[in-house]
Amino acid sequence: MLRRLLLRQARRRHCSSSFSSALPLSSPTFAVFGANTGVGKTLVSAGLAASLLRSHAASPSAVLYLKPLQTGFPADSDAGFLYRRVPALVRPSHAAHLVASIDTLSPAPSVETPSSSREEAAFSYDGEGKAVRKLLACRTLYAWREAVSPHLAAEREGMTVEDAHVRSLLAACLSEGENLGKGEGDVWKLVETAGGVASPGPSGTLQCDLYRHFRLPTILVGDGRLGGISGTLSAYETLLLRGYDVSAVILEDCGLSNDKFLLSYLRNR
Repeated sequence: MLRRLLLRQARRRHCSSSFSSALPLSSPTFAVFGANTGVGKTLVSAGLAASLLRSHAASPSAVLYLKPLQTGFPADSDAGFLYRRVPALVRPSHAAHLVASIDTLSPAPSVETPSSSREEAAFSYDGEGKAVRKLLACRTLYAWREAVSPHLAAEREGMTVEDAHVRSLLAACLSEGENLGKGEGDVWKLVETAGGVASPGPSGTLQCDLYRHFRLPTILVGDGRLGGISGTLSAYETLLLRGYDVSAVILEDCGLSNDKFLLSYLRNR
């Protein structure tokens, strides 16, 4: 059901997009924002990726996960989490073959990385019918070692990145992602932001402004904790004021019924 909702939103967004670059939006593409840090953006991304790749149909054939800004790297790697966990979550009932890859494009000089940052692994799943081919590509664009806000990590580690460079590299990755499916089916793309909606990027620009140029349909991961209703609504309004289309709000059930209040409040908005 969620997949159908998101696909419908993506197609509607594609028809109304005012983004004038050569960025293709023919494939479902979503930004994953959070009401705060630690609310589960990566868990939602992993669950959605696994659900898409579990499909017995040839389409979607691939999921591209992009993490533009990552701090605390490599000990903390959201792309690494998806690379390790999604293959175990897929568990299709039909025969399937999954190829997963991970890559880090621009780590800070302070980051200790192996000579080759790219890894790849293949997984086969037994089941009925002819095996369908699936692909998961996980990429980190910019990474810093210290686990702090990107603007602070960039300053402390001597690798500042201008907004235009972040957007240019992200656009290039989204464009290249069109070829992942090799014409066999849709390629779904997930762009997971860092921290909260208004957390600063490496230049100090708020991330809700940094990615505004793309006008991507958005999944907002809300906060199910005490005080999370206010934080979730603030994040939601912040996105709406900047022209984002919020396709879904997802949050962890912490036993406080935040979801019930939010559903009642947002139903007619």
